[in-house]
Amino acid sequence: AANWSGDALPGLNDLVFIALDNGSSVVLNSGSHTIAGLTTTAGNALSISAGSLTLTGMSALAGDLTLSGSGTLVTNGRLDATRFTQTGGTFNGPGDFFVSTAFSQTGGSHTGIGRTMLGSAVSFAPGSYTFNRDFDIEGTLNHTSGTLVVAANRTVTVDGALNWTSGSTITGSGTLLLAEGSVSTLNANTNGGHLVLSGITVNNAGTVNYTSEGRQVLINDGTTFNNTGRFNFASDGVVSENSGNGGNFNNSGTLAKTGGTGTSGFASQVRFNNLDGGTV
Repeated sequence: AANWSGDALPGLNDLVFIALDNGSSVVLNSGSHTIAGLTTTAGNALSISAGSLTLTGMSALAGDLTLSGSGTLVTNGRLDATRFTQTGGTFNGPGDFFVSTAFSQTGGSHTGIGRTMLGSAVSFAPGSYTFNRDFDIEGTLNHTSGTLVVAANRTVTVDGALNWTSGSTITGSGTLLLAEGSVSTLNANTNGGHLVLSGITVNNAGTVNYTSEGRQVLINDGTTFNNTGRFNFASDGVVSENSGNGGNFNNSGTLAKTGGTGTSGFASQVRFNNLDGGTV
């Protein structure tokens, strides 16, 4: 307690500031603590390795935030952080969580009814990862290996860019939203393998550039792809399927062939539906 002003530990109604000029590393490793809000300045890091911390109001962390072990962080209000690393523990809560520079989760659980928002400077390449919380990605989502799962009733929104450039899978009963203004690059090549959509709903309001170089985008297992933006065949090749009776490609935006001199289109079990407003 002597480390805090007033020689008392922060409590439920306290706004906590960690702002040492030379920096510090604050470790929470026991107990259950609730405070109104937390502010840290650059160089002042917070690590939660055990115990729990609940933030009831708005908080802003310019120093590093690390969650590991059996630690728990609950955000009831908005939390802004510069860098976040989670190797274990539990992240939860209804508050939105904005990370401006670097985000990594390799362990633990990351859930709650709030959104996790990754800023425009963040390049997120998680490999195999399950989105158990709504995500809003203003920067870049890179998918080159493994399986991305969007859990039921969850939406992953890409406002920036999706780079999908190697054989891997996107699945789940949630929704992948490629927002207006986003640019997605889908490169299915012989070295990387097929790009597999399995049982997911994809809503594209941005621009998708699809290149097929010996492999294809596969719309499998009842996937629905709704295009209200622009989908470009940037080379010859098809959107195909090889599992679960394919799926549906619904176009009410623009479908165009922008590259290659041969044929592009859809395999028979990828049911192409050109809806009102759709342009081919």
